Amino acid sequence: MNFIALVIIIAFSLAIIAVFLYSIFLIDAIISNIRVEYIDVPSSKRAIENIKKTIRELELKKVVFYDLGSSRGSLAISIKKSFPHFDVYGFDRSGFKIILSRAKAFLWGAKVNFFRRDILKVDIREADIIYTYVWPTTVEKLQEKFDKEAKNGTFFIASTFPFPNWRAILERETLTIKRDPSFEKIFLYRK
Repeated sequence: MNFIALVIIIAFSLAIIAVFLYSIFLIDAIISNIRVEYIDVPSSKRAIENIKKTIRELELKKVVFYDLGSSRGSLAISIKKSFPHFDVYGFDRSGFKIILSRAKAFLWGAKVNFFRRDILKVDIREADIIYTYVWPTTVEKLQEKFDKEAKNGTFFIASTFPFPNWRAILERETLTIKRDPSFEKIFLYRK
């Protein structure tokens, strides 16, 4: 077998593996979204940078950071890399996304704790900062949970969908879209 044929076989094999893994991801996303109303869209790089800027401005030293609905783990990993002194936790209902997140964290050398959990059942009493990017119906349920369970002084960062009964102490636009001015806008709250 010549070199070109070997390269073609390897490239074809890698393509099949990539399609297979992507298919698993799509099936997992479809099944997960049939059961509950969660967003399955990761935060953009621009939004992540604005979230980190917002956290830097808080000037906190020792922090427990929760990403509720962590999806593929990009935000949680980025937070850990930028704030190595933070204890970072990601929670998602999808087992596949948790496995993917753990693999990414390992490859990036980021010590992030990812857990498969329903975000409405996560014990949030230890969290100092909680980030969410979920549908408005879930935002309302989370707001009720936060009112009851979060400790005083906890910061909440919501992307795109603000908490309806709270007044944000900071709003930061991360992307301007004329037809939807709140898309990926960051809302900061404090209990």
